[in-house]
Amino acid sequence: MRTWILYGIWLGGLLSALSWFANLWASVPSTVSVFPDLITFIALPVLVFLVLRLFANRHEGLTRATLRRAGMVIVSVGATLFAVSIAVLGIVRFSQPSAFILLIGFIMAFVSFLLVGWLSVWVASIWLTHAEGK
Repeated sequence: MRTWILYGIWLGGLLSALSWFANLWASVPSTVSVFPDLITFIALPVLVFLVLRLFANRHEGLTRATLRRAGMVIVSVGATLFAVSIAVLGIVRFSQPSAFILLIGFIMAFVSFLLVGWLSVWVASIWLTHAEGK
């Protein structure tokens, strides 16, 4: 379980950094976007697949249910870190941010990360266990 949490921190931190850099390079200075470009949006499913593949290769004999459980924990931890980083980005980017705007940004980041991440976990678990015949 501790390894799953560490993978989630790694995933959330990497996508947070991608989102921060893309938001800072944006031409409009007083906006914050959860997924500011297509690369950031596509990076989430790709990274989820790579993390689950790494996890499946390290632990032989995993069932689809175990792989999905690990993926759900990884994505949930990553979503929490990502949502907090988007809220902090709102504090940095806006001169006087309101708590409501920061809350909306947090919720949008958290929910979108969870939905895309959980769908990615579901697809990746089918691919990884089907390829190994489990």
